[in-house]
Amino acid sequence: MEIGSTIIMSKFKIVSSIDGSIPWSITPQITKAQEALVRMFDSLSDNSAAKLYIQENCGKCLEPLKGDTGLSKLILHPDTTPSDC
Repeated sequence: MEIGSTIIMSKFKIVSSIDGSIPWSITPQITKAQEALVRMFDSLSDNSAAKLYIQENCGKCLEPLKGDTGLSKLILHPDTTPSDC
């Protein structure tokens, strides 16, 4: 599916975007949730299956958010053009 200059391969994943993406907005709730995840992660024993799984598959959830969401601004406002973003 193509929206403007953005190609969407699935409902939530944008493969290519030249129109700009929505930046992360780090709210107090996001900060608290990440702190809780880190505390839970740190409480696991080093060789536990859960800790190894999280390290391999979900490690980015424990790190500060960087860059943008990967979601196109055109998804929120499909009537705009890339130059409006």
